[in-house]
Amino acid sequence: MVVAQGMKMEIGEKIRLGLHEYTVVGITGKVVSSSGDPAAFVTLADAQEIQFKKDNDAIRNDRERIRANLFWRTS
Repeated sequence: MVVAQGMKMEIGEKIRLGLHEYTVVGITGKVVSSSGDPAAFVTLADAQEIQFKKDNDAIRNDRERIRANLFWRTS
């Protein structure tokens, strides 16, 4: 991935997003999102996977939330 300077990451540093670990391979200037947060760049396929595929913790949390909501409605 390529990250903006504002993320204060080093080349070779790794970060876990979704189901995979990504390695910083480049650093760009002061690129920010529309809300002013530093931006990171990954391939379109990786971005879609990060956005749409949930990791195990997210699935577990969703199941627990649904279970708690069902229990609350039946009691």
